[in-house]
Amino acid sequence: AQFERLLVAPDRIRVERALASMSPEHRDVLWLAYYGGLTMSEIATRLEIPLGTVKSRTQAALARLRAVLDAGGSDA
Repeated sequence: AQFERLLVAPDRIRVERALASMSPEHRDVLWLAYYGGLTMSEIATRLEIPLGTVKSRTQAALARLRAVLDAGGSDA
């Protein structure tokens, strides 16, 4: 996926650790979007949740990912 190609090994490890520290609900939407290449509508269908829920989980997960990476760790 595009997301993977943008990351060099050390950054990729940091991102994977940050994802592992998230709740399954937040981790799943990011994995499906960035690694799986699914659209938000496809994610909603796959997870059987409303599109609005996918959008809010994605925003929250990206904010968490930014915070963890900015803090330099995996458990901000």
